[in-house]
Amino acid sequence: EKTIKIDDYYYNVTKTLAENAVIDNNATKAAYNKTYEATVSTEGNYAITGLTVTMGGQTVTTAGNNVVDVNTGKIKIEKVTGDINITVTTKKLEIQYTVAVSTSSSSSNTSSLSTNSVDKGTTLYINIIATLEGNRCTAVLKSDNTKTVPYAVNSNGKYTFKISGTYNGKTVEEEKEVI
Repeated sequence: EKTIKIDDYYYNVTKTLAENAVIDNNATKAAYNKTYEATVSTEGNYAITGLTVTMGGQTVTTAGNNVVDVNTGKIKIEKVTGDINITVTTKKLEIQYTVAVSTSSSSSNTSSLSTNSVDKGTTLYINIIATLEGNRCTAVLKSDNTKTVPYAVNSNGKYTFKISGTYNGKTVEEEKEVI
């Protein structure tokens, strides 16, 4: 007869990360009855759309001291009792635009006049309606961020606007040129 002491028994930790997803805990094993913690995030203009964590084949959710939060990317398993599998899905965030140039100063204007169809001296307005995953974006003139849309122009030219939107805490900024 022998008595042996086992300090820790380890379970495997597997990760399936979608494009541009990163995790701050690179461990491939987690000790039995100990806590496992990690945070998932994205790089660039990507957002986490799904975060699934299973342990021993059972889905882990935010309950008791366990946390699985798709919005913050936080994962915490209070007591490891089986193999852990983490699956992350992502989505590239793209700003959708409607650009209008017309004599209307309405912020909801989406129709543009054709080129060379307005008499010289008539004030035109540039309007940009931009959304990021259904959320309205802000549009300001790049050279003067106090100027918003609809933006009044009195002469031909190229105008550059900074478009900014936020989705799940992730801010996406782009520039949009209007001639």
